[in-house]
Amino acid sequence: MRKKKIMWGVLIILAAVWLICDKLGIFEVGTNAFGIIASIVMVGFTIDGLLSLNFFKILMPLAIIGCIYDDPLGITAITPWTLLLAALLLSIGLQMVFGRSCKNFRYNRKINSAKNHDFQVEIDEADGEDVEFGNKFGASIKYVNSVNMKRAILHSSFGEIKVYFDNANISGDKAEIQLDVSFGAAELYIPKTWNVKNQAQASFGAIEEKNSRQGADGPTVYLTGDVSFGGVEIYYV
Repeated sequence: MRKKKIMWGVLIILAAVWLICDKLGIFEVGTNAFGIIASIVMVGFTIDGLLSLNFFKILMPLAIIGCIYDDPLGITAITPWTLLLAALLLSIGLQMVFGRSCKNFRYNRKINSAKNHDFQVEIDEADGEDVEFGNKFGASIKYVNSVNMKRAILHSSFGEIKVYFDNANISGDKAEIQLDVSFGAAELYIPKTWNVKNQAQASFGAIEEKNSRQGADGPTVYLTGDVSFGGVEIYYV
């Protein structure tokens, strides 16, 4: 976690230097301040994707950078939608081909980091009918221990959040999990007896169910909200 903070700190400093140099005319990059800041952020995601072998984090930020600098790069004919769609399809295809190898790599890397006391996450617990968790520029693990959960709101921007619902109870016949995921990732661990109905909107992102559920007469949980430039994975436990 500390290494990630250092990386983002260095990139933010570079963004500030880049802005000043551009305004002083030391060098011109052909874009505005927003484009410069967005480019730095996308570079950070690409580096993080390379370290974790996450094809989505590698290709989508590069595609966005291509859209920002399409004119000097001479690729205006394929920006923005063709380039973004191609990056998304490549990410999905590469993940399908190399997904298991990448997963093993990330798992081993995480274990090694933990042994070196370098892997740290923010851990929270919450109960009550309505719970809300948020995460930005980091990693966090959340546990829902509600006796009568009715709604859970999850925010994840530029980071990764894992939420465990296996200790939560829904006394009625329905509940809602509202997603707000942008340029991030979320993993939901949900009891197999819950019947999940996906009503969330995914824009340049994906919502995937990783294993089967029992299909029992349990409560219905409606998945709502938005996922943009990110991914949500549902695991039934």
